Amino acid sequence: MTGVEDLLKKAVDVGFGVISVSRRALESTVKQWVDDGVLPASAAKEFLNRLAERGEEEKQHLQRAVQEQVQKALDRLGVPTREELQRLEARIAQLEARLGLTADAAPGPEAGPGPKAEPVPDAGAPEAGRAGAGAAATDASG
Repeated sequence: MTGVEDLLKKAVDVGFGVISVSRRALESTVKQWVDDGVLPASAAKEFLNRLAERGEEEKQHLQRAVQEQVQKALDRLGVPTREELQRLEARIAQLEARLGLTADAAPGPEAGPGPKAEPVPDAGAPEAGRAGAGAAATDASG
């Protein structure tokens, strides 16, 4: 899971923690109804079970909705999926095998930079960087 997914999962879990507290409060209320004779005990249990089932359905629905939104956000950002990364890793392994490279011989970040490129002179820059420019400046001042 990504950090964003973890954060959203925690937020959803906090929301369900609140629902859990509400369920306890509801159970307390239903128990009071049973004690007061407003609701038979068998009906109270069935009522609470239906609410629990409904709560689980809502929880699953919310989790799916959050997952869909996270996936859409990742798609918009161009974040590759795990499957895409695995396909690329397999393709890299195939190419390395074709080239006769092994994981030990393949150049990596620790190999350091490649050959240094020569700087390209700027077309609008003064001639000071060119050979012979220093001699011309000395002749003019002398």
